[in-house]
Amino acid sequence: MSRRIYNRVSPFGKKNDPYSYGNPSTFGSSATCRKGRMSSKMLLSALLIFISVSVATAMTVITIMYSHEDLNEDLCPINGFPISCTTLILDLTDPWSDSQKRAFDREFSMIFRELKVGEHISVYAIAKTGQEEEAQCIQLFSKCRPKDETQADPNVESPKQVGARYRKEFEQPLKEAVAGIDTGQKAVTSPILETLLTAAMDPYFSDALDRRIFIFSDMLENSDHVNHYGKNLPAFSSFSGRSLRVLDVAGKLQEAQVTVFVIPDTRQNDNHSKWWSDYFSLASVESYTFKAL
Repeated sequence: MSRRIYNRVSPFGKKNDPYSYGNPSTFGSSATCRKGRMSSKMLLSALLIFISVSVATAMTVITIMYSHEDLNEDLCPINGFPISCTTLILDLTDPWSDSQKRAFDREFSMIFRELKVGEHISVYAIAKTGQEEEAQCIQLFSKCRPKDETQADPNVESPKQVGARYRKEFEQPLKEAVAGIDTGQKAVTSPILETLLTAAMDPYFSDALDRRIFIFSDMLENSDHVNHYGKNLPAFSSFSGRSLRVLDVAGKLQEAQVTVFVIPDTRQNDNHSKWWSDYFSLASVESYTFKAL
């Protein structure tokens, strides 16, 4: 409120005294009117402050609710499912060379950069655990990619908080999971088929419309189901009469795009490539590509 109204010289009171207006008994109506006007302005100011505080509080609540209520502990939608899903399978049953590790790092960086907001990513390792000599399927990571600070809506959320959550709950644990793999171990088994079936049956993967699988492996299956190490690999069609994990995947990879980064091995041959081509056809994948790592 303007103080010029009250800091003038009044003929009925003291100079520059904003609350002296002469004798209240003589000029009561005037004094009462001026005091009444001042009280109204003070009330209006208080009301405006109250409204501002209420709006700020409401925005804070909305920000918190918007940032958390629609996502589960995997940072995926509570209602519905991820539109797209990316799955990485890392075969650690034989040592990787330094050049192969560098090639993997480059490919992973590209995959990471291509992840869209809301896309689910799983990382599986085929590796030994503890003192066991046999390898098994281990899930290292499973989450949906949340927004980072550049994708936050400043009208309803704090970009700083969104960015901090992205790094703490997604980027950092994903990169740590991949950086922590042991590429120098050797196992007596290699359950690639079991790992593919496990990945295919993951609800995030099975419900997604756009599905990608990246496999880093020599693709030499060695399990109770089939052994690719021998020279005389049975044709895939020979498994048609048996109920094995080889056949359980039928249709479960439907419309998935599969990219295999093949780790070279002297035991690989044309029969081996044909075997996997028949397998992916049975699984109804959209496409499959073999690339040397």
